Amino acid sequence: MNLVAFVNSFEKIVASTGNRVLVAPLNWGLGHVTRCIPIIKALEKQQKTVFLASDGAALQLLRAEFPNLMTFELPSYQIRYPSPNMVFHILLQLPRIMKAMYCEHQETKSLSKKYGFDTIISDNRYGCYVSGIHSILITHQLNIPFNQRLVQRTVKYLIRKLIQPFQELWIPDRVGVDSLSGLLSFPIDFVHPPVNHLGVLSRMNPISLPIRYEVAIILSGPEPQRSILEQILLKQALILDKRVVLVQGKTNVFNKFNVSEKVEVVSFLTSTDLNELMATSEVIVCRSGYSSIMDLIVMGKKALLVPTPGQPEQEYLAKHVLDLGLFVCQDQNRVDLSVALETLGNE
Repeated sequence: MNLVAFVNSFEKIVASTGNRVLVAPLNWGLGHVTRCIPIIKALEKQQKTVFLASDGAALQLLRAEFPNLMTFELPSYQIRYPSPNMVFHILLQLPRIMKAMYCEHQETKSLSKKYGFDTIISDNRYGCYVSGIHSILITHQLNIPFNQRLVQRTVKYLIRKLIQPFQELWIPDRVGVDSLSGLLSFPIDFVHPPVNHLGVLSRMNPISLPIRYEVAIILSGPEPQRSILEQILLKQALILDKRVVLVQGKTNVFNKFNVSEKVEVVSFLTSTDLNELMATSEVIVCRSGYSSIMDLIVMGKKALLVPTPGQPEQEYLAKHVLDLGLFVCQDQNRVDLSVALETLGNE
């Protein structure tokens, strides 16, 4: 699908919403909120009245990107990965996650009653729907791979139940052999709401600018794994003897500083600034999150992807894009920037 066809198809889908729209992305890394940015801009372009809701870093980024829009704070899932065993830690946190879903559902109903939403667009916030209001779920996670068969079946059952209250599914991907999400969004072998494929959904725009950085490290994701990867990559960047910029993905306070003559650190960037940074960087290093992959595809950049340890979706995506020959991938405990750059330089 070419870019023009994607834009026309995407805007037509967004145009089908009502006039008063709530957009509510999940605060789990920054991928869910960043891929909602082009949706929000399309809604504004069509002169819809847009409301935004999330929590934590995602809410802070929404407020930075859209200071003129009304925002609401939803209950936080407070997901953490103290160790690489994501399944174990999610199971431990499941009662709190389910409580947060219930509370966000109650808050969404309250907000809808007060502000009269016509449409609710939820990016993986399964409690953000209201009976009688057209509720849309954005997701590419319909078939998350797990090694344990019992876990796989249990998660599939939960997903089936969680998507039932929504009237429509929006999948940010292409259909068929060009699919970036692969098996994550296909096959869907149970009864589900109607599906619309949005194509490659990214807040980035390909622009041509002179190269300023040889490496741009763009971090995101839940703690403590975000900080662990930052420490590993910063240590290696300091001995690379290359111009490196590291974006921490910490949106609470803006900081910018140099740790050496060639290594620069910035806490976070708005979409416009990040777009420029990616355009002026030769190689990108980031997690193998789905939104990050879509950004890289749109920008046409070489990249090293490092999946979050123990996160099955990112581990699957890293292998999937590696098999497609799109990017270089390394495990977090074996990251080697110099080896990755040599590989990318030889491609």
